[in-house]
Amino acid sequence: MDMRIEQPNPVSRYTPGRYLEIAIFQHDNGFAMRPSQTKRRLNLGGIAIAMALFISATSPGQTTGTWIGAERQQEWIQQVRAVLPSGSSITRTQADRTPDDWSTLDHRGIEINGQHSGQPFQIWILPKDWVGIRNVQPNRKRVVYWEGILGRNDFKLIANTDDVAVHESLQSGLNAFTVAITNGGAGQALALFKDREIDALTLALAGSSCASRACRDEAAYSLVLLGVPAPTLTQECAARGSGRAQELCASALGYLGGAESVRVLKSIVAGSSYPQRVMKYAAHSLNSLAERSAGPDLLQGLHSATDPDTRGAIVMALEAIRYDAAAPAILSLLVAETSAWTQSREASALATFRYIEAVPAIRRLSKTATFTPDWLLGQQRSDLEIALMRLKEPWGKPADGLRLLLLAPEPSSSQPRRAAVALENVSDKDLAVIFPSGSILVDGKEYEHFSGMLDGNPYLAANSVWQRTVDLPRLVEDGNPHRVEYRLRSAVSNTVTVQLSRK
Repeated sequence: MDMRIEQPNPVSRYTPGRYLEIAIFQHDNGFAMRPSQTKRRLNLGGIAIAMALFISATSPGQTTGTWIGAERQQEWIQQVRAVLPSGSSITRTQADRTPDDWSTLDHRGIEINGQHSGQPFQIWILPKDWVGIRNVQPNRKRVVYWEGILGRNDFKLIANTDDVAVHESLQSGLNAFTVAITNGGAGQALALFKDREIDALTLALAGSSCASRACRDEAAYSLVLLGVPAPTLTQECAARGSGRAQELCASALGYLGGAESVRVLKSIVAGSSYPQRVMKYAAHSLNSLAERSAGPDLLQGLHSATDPDTRGAIVMALEAIRYDAAAPAILSLLVAETSAWTQSREASALATFRYIEAVPAIRRLSKTATFTPDWLLGQQRSDLEIALMRLKEPWGKPADGLRLLLLAPEPSSSQPRRAAVALENVSDKDLAVIFPSGSILVDGKEYEHFSGMLDGNPYLAANSVWQRTVDLPRLVEDGNPHRVEYRLRSAVSNTVTVQLSRK
């Protein structure tokens, strides 16, 4: 049977895209209400309560409170119906309905009830700028990593079911994607809510709906998953929350940024009382923000970190800001380290700091200290060996954020004219240098060199190394010594001497 959507009577109308702010003041004979000039005062019992009632902006020309028409509602319902797994049925649909386990002031939405293989499901289609906070459910099952929250360019979707097949069919069939701030949705979220007073709204929503720390943590957690930037709640959760919510919020601050986010993140990494995983995510956030002022805090956290993954994350953040005052401490950890992953992170940071004192320790941990084209272009090189190469080899002078190392061809190789060049990004940002072609200089004469096709990310991250094959011109096979260099943009490599005889 074709289920038609039920259209309930409207219960309230709001001005699109606006906030209604009221303040309630306690008097001896009751309460008085007047428009509030204070947007974020949430104290109860004689103090002003600022409530921001929010409805997202609708298109010009639409009537107040409308979202989409009945025809579009039916179109979206049919799209959901079409992608549900075999054996599913829709039993009821209704307009102006929002998720049962969320608190919101925006009741625009479409509820779809049904079942698959005897298991019930509820699905809500919501405006892409819908704002709500999820209520605490201690035994909530997280059956998919996006926790039922997906988005498209025209709407968001929340599905409640323990049936993984339903979740996966919605994601793949609707070409939907996770909107979480920490999972690729930060850019869209910040752009979507750029001109909204979203921080005041989310604070007011949590203030009116939450009476416990756990509720406010779940509010912040759910807003991150929903793709709604709520800086103050997220900072509060990262600083004073617990569990997965605190970890997720510490991670989200790296995308939200701002001075207060940085202050919270610094206090977390420097505070030994925080859980190791929270410290780890805070370090990752400071890494992505490349916050140079965090050096002393990160170093303090490095001394107190007991978990290898946390130490590795802190070292990566120290490397990102090139805080070379941490080099002696990192070298001491490298010598005592038992985690191979953490050792590689520490060696990389020491190479970025150009800490020559680390060469003996890194050499002891490396399988090779002889760097050849076959080694650089092969698959067996390790991060430790790359770090050693960065420290001890005669690289060319940096230019335009790039440093080059040319490795001479091996006469005994099956490809005697094959050299290799390593590219190191010594700047503070990603460089689009992997694909662009360079040139080979033989005795001062320049020959264009094509780098070939690239499948993947064309950018070289800061403090990272890439490699490329360099096939020398046949003229070097005349039995005479030749001076060879490699140039990419304005960077020129070291000079190597090549003397080959044609076989």
